[in-house]
Amino acid sequence: MNLTVFLAEMRKIWRPLPVLAMLVCASLFTLQAAGQASMFAHNALTSANSLGNAADNDFIANMVERYGPTLDRQTKQGLAGELNRQKRMFADGLATIPQARAANVGDYDSFNRYMEGRFGSGRVTVTIDDDGNDVYADPLLQTVNADRAMSRTLSHITFLRQVLDRTSGMDRHSRDMATLELRIMLSRSVIDRFGGGEPTGSYDDQGRPLNGSPELAQLPATITQRVDAVYGHTERYGYLGSDVVDLVTNIVTLLFIAAPICSLIMALPLMTRDRQRRMLALQYASRTGRHVVRNQLAAISATTLLTSAGVCLMLAVAATWPIRAFMSCPVISVMTIQIVWFDLDLRSYLIAATAVAMLFSLAVVMLVTFLTRRTSGMIAMLLRAVPATVACVAPTAMLLAPALFLLSGPLNRWIPLPGNEPMLFGLVLAAAGVLWVTAIIRLRHREPDGV
Repeated sequence: MNLTVFLAEMRKIWRPLPVLAMLVCASLFTLQAAGQASMFAHNALTSANSLGNAADNDFIANMVERYGPTLDRQTKQGLAGELNRQKRMFADGLATIPQARAANVGDYDSFNRYMEGRFGSGRVTVTIDDDGNDVYADPLLQTVNADRAMSRTLSHITFLRQVLDRTSGMDRHSRDMATLELRIMLSRSVIDRFGGGEPTGSYDDQGRPLNGSPELAQLPATITQRVDAVYGHTERYGYLGSDVVDLVTNIVTLLFIAAPICSLIMALPLMTRDRQRRMLALQYASRTGRHVVRNQLAAISATTLLTSAGVCLMLAVAATWPIRAFMSCPVISVMTIQIVWFDLDLRSYLIAATAVAMLFSLAVVMLVTFLTRRTSGMIAMLLRAVPATVACVAPTAMLLAPALFLLSGPLNRWIPLPGNEPMLFGLVLAAAGVLWVTAIIRLRHREPDGV
């Protein structure tokens, strides 16, 4: 590669108009990421887990800072002590409520027994109980809910109890539920995943079909081993709420959309502009000129990596600001049933997702530029580039990016291996590289030797 020619091609790519268009597009994606973060900060005053209980994110961040992000023995001891402290605070609050004294309710345990005896259920986070009674019509519960401090303390107790219950022993039921969810997800076809609908059929905890439901696929051995490893070692995961994990998933999906689009805005005009200005005839007139294609590909690759890295950084900074206190927390949480192939915290997961998004962007750019290399006008180039880009980005954004590194990812149905998504993108990049190498070899032999 000729460094002088490479820098000249870089200058041809980084012209004011493409840079301006790329910055406008990146700004729009950044605004969308900031909007998601703002919606999270506004609506997620509580962090709901998969079982319907809640605790505010500020409280969880405080627990992470004081006791640690992973549920090792020391953290669980700290959370148990915090649970007792929250129960004492709740008991102090009950002492000031006349309805509690009248009902002989003086602490959290007696409050739970009161609710079970009054409504036949220990869950007080629903409005209507199983008998059709309005839970919030009870004077005691109305008073507790009306007191913001009491209501928040109650949610903290519920959250801490849930965390400690899920980490006591092996929690076989949680493992069975995770296994069942994985079997259901891997049994769904790609068309069902595109539709986004809920899978049909009913099953027991062991995955046996009920009421004539179809049989579920068995989990591959690699996935079963990973599930056993996670549920056998509770110190590997944390206690984030599902809304934090959902926000991270949305960020990752946005990375896989924004990075290739912004990179294509920068890279696509290069060869089309050369053809419009009849530069190719001059380049192809000699063997040295025909080597320019290799320098152009190097410049396109460097531009793609720089652009995708910058765009991913912009989106990540804008979207992760509300959850910056959780960056050291494991992605695997007792409050969700999402299991990843690797033991990663949120920061490492986002860094790995950024690297995979850059690889995906490079594969898309190399493939689309190959398909548009012979177009002599911007309109003709767009007519080829847009369908090809949509065909690459849409399935990735809908199927692969939201399940990046997850055991429930669609690729695990055929390739149940860790990191199968970057493997796929690497194969696409290799295929695009083979196409370009073939084209360069054919171009080299197009003119007589010695020209």
